[in-house]
Amino acid sequence: MPFIQYLNKQIPYDIERGNRKKTVALHVTADCVTLKVPKRLSDEAISKFMTRKARWIHDRQAVIRHDPLNRIGKHYVTGETFPYLGNTCRLLVVREAHLEAPVCELRQDCLRVQVPSDLTGEQGGSAVKEAMIDWYQGQAVKKITERLPALAQKLGVQPKTVAVKNQKSQWGSCSRSGAIRFNWKIIMAPVAILDYIIVHELCHLIHSNHQPQFWEKVESVIPDCKARKSWLREHSILINALT
Repeated sequence: MPFIQYLNKQIPYDIERGNRKKTVALHVTADCVTLKVPKRLSDEAISKFMTRKARWIHDRQAVIRHDPLNRIGKHYVTGETFPYLGNTCRLLVVREAHLEAPVCELRQDCLRVQVPSDLTGEQGGSAVKEAMIDWYQGQAVKKITERLPALAQKLGVQPKTVAVKNQKSQWGSCSRSGAIRFNWKIIMAPVAILDYIIVHELCHLIHSNHQPQFWEKVESVIPDCKARKSWLREHSILINALT
């Protein structure tokens, strides 16, 4: 198994080759690093990429190992906390005898989820989780729909379509045809980060790659985009709370 060296420590990683066109995807857990790459990407290119990412991988694994959220996961019971627009919300689970389907709503800083009283244990936890995801997805659609038009106007662009999806490894994507997709989990981040992600994808309607011209365009709307990008990288664990 290949490995990278950082601070006198060897960090092994797995390589998965697939039908990806150009991009690579890096998945990091407390004990495992997996790199998904295009079939024809050379070993030398992979080694250089992983060397550049060594510090980030080391720091991310350290955060995961010291974060209870990632060690024990969520059980979707009263008292647990979840992020929403950068704020911490406490979960309150209420069981109702005659309720047909779970319902989630936000009351001040409390996520109140009502579930049928006959759903308990793992079944009850799954019902709470599904209700929360439905609510988060709905809020993501509302907030993105609210904020995207003004940002698009600043850039002088108009996406062909906009959709909110469950994307595993991306916060957003933009196709060559002008279709933009956003990961619904970005609704957990502060509005400033949400705006950065929206602008990032809108700028891909002008520049398809990440060359300097692309970042200049992003900075024209989000002057502190580097700081927001860093925040997203450092806090990605928290805004993946429902995975």
